[in-house]
Amino acid sequence: MLNGRFLVIDEDGSDFAAIKGLLSKEGVPVFHLNSAADFSPAIDFNPSFIFLSLANKNSIESIFTIKQHFKNLPIIVVADSGNNNLLPQAMEHGACEYINVKSAEQLSLQNIISIALSRNKYIAELEEGARDFESIKENSINAIFLNLQNGTILEANKGAEQMFGYTVEELRKIGRQGIVDLADPKLEKYLSTRAVEGKVRGEITGIRKNGEYFPCEFSSVIFRNSLGEERVSTIMLDISERKKSEEEKDILIRSTEESFSLIDKELSIVMYNNQFAQRYKAFFNKEVKRGDNIIDYVLPERREIVKEIYKKVLAGETLETEITVPGPDGINHVYLNRFKPAYDNNNNLYGVFVSSIDITARKKAQESLEASEKRFRSLIENSEDMIVLMDANREVTYVSPSFTKLLGYQPEEVLGKRPLHFTHPEDQQDALKLSTNALNTPGVKLNYRTKVVKKDGEYMHVEGTIINQLHVDGVNALVNNFIDVSAQKKAKDLLEASEIRYRTLFHLSPTPMFTYSDETFEFIEINKAALDFYGYTEEEMRALDVITIRPEYDQEKTRQNIERNRDNDFYQLHTIHEKRDGTIINVQVYNNKVVLDNKSLRLVQINDITPVIMMEEERERANNTLRQLNEQIQKRAEDLEASNTELRKIAWMQSHLVRAPLARILGLIDVLEEKDDELDFDVMLMKIKESSVELDNVIREIVSKTDVVNTGQ
Repeated sequence: MLNGRFLVIDEDGSDFAAIKGLLSKEGVPVFHLNSAADFSPAIDFNPSFIFLSLANKNSIESIFTIKQHFKNLPIIVVADSGNNNLLPQAMEHGACEYINVKSAEQLSLQNIISIALSRNKYIAELEEGARDFESIKENSINAIFLNLQNGTILEANKGAEQMFGYTVEELRKIGRQGIVDLADPKLEKYLSTRAVEGKVRGEITGIRKNGEYFPCEFSSVIFRNSLGEERVSTIMLDISERKKSEEEKDILIRSTEESFSLIDKELSIVMYNNQFAQRYKAFFNKEVKRGDNIIDYVLPERREIVKEIYKKVLAGETLETEITVPGPDGINHVYLNRFKPAYDNNNNLYGVFVSSIDITARKKAQESLEASEKRFRSLIENSEDMIVLMDANREVTYVSPSFTKLLGYQPEEVLGKRPLHFTHPEDQQDALKLSTNALNTPGVKLNYRTKVVKKDGEYMHVEGTIINQLHVDGVNALVNNFIDVSAQKKAKDLLEASEIRYRTLFHLSPTPMFTYSDETFEFIEINKAALDFYGYTEEEMRALDVITIRPEYDQEKTRQNIERNRDNDFYQLHTIHEKRDGTIINVQVYNNKVVLDNKSLRLVQINDITPVIMMEEERERANNTLRQLNEQIQKRAEDLEASNTELRKIAWMQSHLVRAPLARILGLIDVLEEKDDELDFDVMLMKIKESSVELDNVIREIVSKTDVVNTGQ
């Protein structure tokens, strides 16, 4: 997209119409003048670019007039095919670029204006130095050559001597073939392009005098000097360090465990690292290709969700998602995906930066992993770390986007100021000492914690490092890297407050309690209730441990119980302890695993159950007595039942056996009372005597059995 204000000078308006059409497509302001004779109507317009049509009264000399009114503005000459012979002259007189109006539709205005800006800067430097090439030679760090198309070197600056290791005289002798790798396949294409278009830029391989090959970035333009002679201007830049940085960045990208990709606004894959490709190959058996739509790499059931995510991120949001994916190893893997807007160096939205990390282990162990690694600028721009660069005067020269995002300051609000501008007043003195130490100790990383003031006036707790890299080329700054730890600080404060409450409740509790080390069994803390309960002073009890506070015969069993329950967060058991006076007590032990002062301890609560045990024993004795009484009653009941059975037999005998002889006796008596003379008195007496004997025997048997029953009872 073009930026700027464009002035078009064209007498008959035909060229203006063509150029205006191209500029209108870019949506930029355009002002038209018929002639270069009067610029007053365009003064208030304040143009930043000028198109000059070489037609009718507008001539080469118009360039001088324009430069008097609008110094250092790029001038782009427009001519039809009939005026092509004027174009090289226009370049000689200060024009930055020229275009043929009939072929302008096929050209990229952005490219033309970019080249014009570059040339204009170069021309301005020449004009400011009175077009003195010697001044350029003495001051430029780039290699600048004046040469012919055939590769002959006519002139070179000191930058060229330093870059290649040759003197100017040696460079003139060896020419292009001595300092450029002729085997580079791109060279022939570059030369052909320059011959056709009059200019070219790109990358080639240079050769130093010592035989070292190194990468170069170059731009080369064909022009004619004031004598009309064809010349070539070539500027070369040693990009070895940049290439090295790019290689290191590639190594970093390939080596990181994190999977990431860069997606453009059309959701096409622009770039990705090895982890991204390997993961998709392993999980989905799919080869990753640049240019593919990222939605095609999403599980079908999640595609609509992911489309909505990209829509929000392209609108400026940063989002995180977690997704569970069945892995080739048969394990469900959990990935944390982060989607962030990606911006180019001009802070224009380019697309979406997507990173993904396997957090399966973290999920299973409920641990949070914190990754911290060095990244290059493209990664830094997407980092949540706040980065501030300062010069030797401790003035801010750069702040990362996350600085603006988290603290609310725009870069222009802090650039050129010292960090004390956003440091909490209470911490400013310490911050000043810290930066002074950093200045005095280059290369040493210094850690710190402090409070910073956000733009809205709130305070943020931060933790970071500062390191002096003023001496490191490419950095040349005090590097201050810090993160927001407000949440951690709040959590720590809450934890400390919780521990204070715990200790207060612990020591004031009426229940005997103590903590001990799970490794050494030694007492850590003992409350007053425990000391009173056992009868020890604190010093005496600390001389013991959780094993030796028990009777000697129970200590091995205790050790086994502790080992058996070591992995349990909580357990309870009945055991015995021994007081200072030797009293053995029965206790109920409640054992909890706790973390205090970042140490894993065991918290023990003691309940004396000796009275309960005694009551249980007394109840058991009572139960035994009751059982004995019940048994006796049962035995008595059984004996009574047997007696009753015998008595019933006796009663039967009484009711049957006794009645028979008694009835006969009574019958005989009745007969005798009739005084029948025919009766034999002796016979009757004998029968009465027999019945009496029988009755006597029955009565004796009844008495005998009754004695047996009475004896049994």
